[in-house]
Amino acid sequence: MTASPRKPWSAFLLSILTTGVGQIYAGYPLRGMLILLTKYVPYVAIGLAGGLSTLSGFIAATVITASIHIIALVDAVLLARKGRTYTLRAFNHGYVYFLAAMMAIAVLCTLTVYRIPLFGFGHYRISSNAMAPTLSADDQILVDTRATSAHIGDIIIFRPPQYPDTLYSMRVAATGGDRLAIQNGDVLVNGVAQPALTVTADQRQLPQSVTFPEQEVPPGQLFVLGDYRDNSNDSRYWGFVPEENVVGTVTAIFYSADPDKIGTLKK
Repeated sequence: MTASPRKPWSAFLLSILTTGVGQIYAGYPLRGMLILLTKYVPYVAIGLAGGLSTLSGFIAATVITASIHIIALVDAVLLARKGRTYTLRAFNHGYVYFLAAMMAIAVLCTLTVYRIPLFGFGHYRISSNAMAPTLSADDQILVDTRATSAHIGDIIIFRPPQYPDTLYSMRVAATGGDRLAIQNGDVLVNGVAQPALTVTADQRQLPQSVTFPEQEVPPGQLFVLGDYRDNSNDSRYWGFVPEENVVGTVTAIFYSADPDKIGTLKK
């Protein structure tokens, strides 16, 4: 076979593109494949434990995965520096590196596309200010898709019946069998004001935000409201949300233009 010293910068670039390929280039294919697969172990383990839908679990998985990538990059460079008198082997071909990269991409795509059924979590970007100031446009959120029931005060992601291909985020104001009304801006459920549904006066200036006639929520349905009452197209206008349309419960904000908002959401 032809002698071809390993170049550290090549190992560095290959590792930047795909974890583990730098090791294959440097002459350690099994090590490279092991590192490639190990990179996703924390993500899968935390996901199967249900931790990815929490801010702490999501951050932990991200930090550990990034750390493995950095360690693998350094390792590939050091191995390449050892291969100054390296003789090319059967796997030292561009197509092998390409296939390894494609395998890594396939694993990543599978984990991303099937994250909801596999790990019970989703992450979404808020596109409107209907839930401001709790959730603002462009906030990035985590959602627990394993939540089987919604409670008053929960912020949920759901498919509105009139737009089944669209996702909305709003707060549950009443569930099946509840009677809901708005009086003087206060949301009453079964005649009792709900602190979890209280908003500031500047968010409820319009007549329909101040007064709403009592309605009884049918079984298996939800009544939802946006926190920014005057800027929310919610159940007051188009009716109830079937429980089967709920995608999950919002658990945390992991990115926001306002750093003070980042964290676990509370009712």
